Amino acid sequence: MKAQGLTNVRTQLVDFEKGGRVEGKFRLVVSSMTLHHVKDTAALFKQWHGLLLPGGMLAAADLDAEDGSFHGNTTGVLHFGFDREHLKRLLRETGFSDVRDATAAAVMRDVEGGGKKEFPVFLIVGRK
Repeated sequence: MKAQGLTNVRTQLVDFEKGGRVEGKFRLVVSSMTLHHVKDTAALFKQWHGLLLPGGMLAAADLDAEDGSFHGNTTGVLHFGFDREHLKRLLRETGFSDVRDATAAAVMRDVEGGGKKEFPVFLIVGRK
């Protein structure tokens, strides 16, 4: 942001698991590879919905459901990826509309036991 001279963007480091809260109202909330480290995703979606201005967007990227091999050490990993349909349903129940998803990327990682495995990463978006 600094290198590009962006003045209308800011970041906040928040530990949701320790009761941290984001301050402010936003047009866009972006989360990348956070959800699988948060126990109560429904509560997090509710918090994000409350942060958005009317018409604001949420964009959240995370792992598709997997067998736990994405992280060799699963300390702090509370979900082994997600079923997209379940997350989309939670977003709609929270009040988001225009909820849709797409495969955003695939991460190739070394896995225990040797070899590599591809892990799809989705992007889910929704509008307040």
